[in-house]
Amino acid sequence: MIRTSCVNQLKVSLVIYSSFLHVGDVWGIFPDSKVLAIQREVPVFWGDEGKLTNIPLFAQPFPYPEINEQVIFTQKNKSSCIGVNNIYIVGLSTSAGLQIGNTVKLDAKNRTKHIRHLLSKD
Repeated sequence: MIRTSCVNQLKVSLVIYSSFLHVGDVWGIFPDSKVLAIQREVPVFWGDEGKLTNIPLFAQPFPYPEINEQVIFTQKNKSSCIGVNNIYIVGLSTSAGLQIGNTVKLDAKNRTKHIRHLLSKD
């Protein structure tokens, strides 16, 4: 039995960086985010930065876990509606998501590389 999501009030202040908010049923959701953040005390730019393919974290295939077991379960829903009164969310960021409804497939990825070049205190 597919259940209906019943939400009285939804308030989301911010949705950014490959995040999503979806109300209703959907077959698939595939958000993806790649981030390179370079922080420096002295603003120096070398000219070859920002090529994500040159960084191994972004060039290698994304690892997926192997699922080798069969899952068998019985589901018994007492109601055809999943009821929620209020949902308040400050923000969704970096491949985060809020989906109200049914989803068949969800594949969310994120890769973040934060580099800090700070002056030594010697």
